[in-house]
Amino acid sequence: MLLATSASGETVDVAPLFSAYAYSGSGDTTRYRNSIDFVNNEGLMWIKSTSHDNQRHTLCDTQRGIFQRISTDQTGPDTYDSTAAVAGFKVDGFVVKNSTETNASGYNYVAYSFIENEKFFDIVQWNGNNTNNRAISHSLGAIPEFIITKR
Repeated sequence: MLLATSASGETVDVAPLFSAYAYSGSGDTTRYRNSIDFVNNEGLMWIKSTSHDNQRHTLCDTQRGIFQRISTDQTGPDTYDSTAAVAGFKVDGFVVKNSTETNASGYNYVAYSFIENEKFFDIVQWNGNNTNNRAISHSLGAIPEFIITKR
């Protein structure tokens, strides 16, 4: 059992909600099974090459779809990529195409998968309006310990 503990001391079994899945790129379209159900749950996939530092971080989520990609190491906004390095979300993992960002032969990767769950993880989208001290609603049921924002 893999547990996460909140600041209030509550624990959540994150085994069905989180995976750090290491794999070697195959150089073609490949399905990887990490036991994370992206079909029946909202979630986020974050893939990074561990063998080639110059490759971008690739993030996509089930809410915006596989064609909307965020690169946390780039300064620009999210991008629409119809070639989709991440080719699909499955009930037991994900599918990636041949791309230096996600599945090139001879490259090693780690895919971090997160599934939405109260007190663990939430994906929230909002439109900014230059308001200071803005409160953003979420479904965590607790004060967030960690927040990532990207314009």
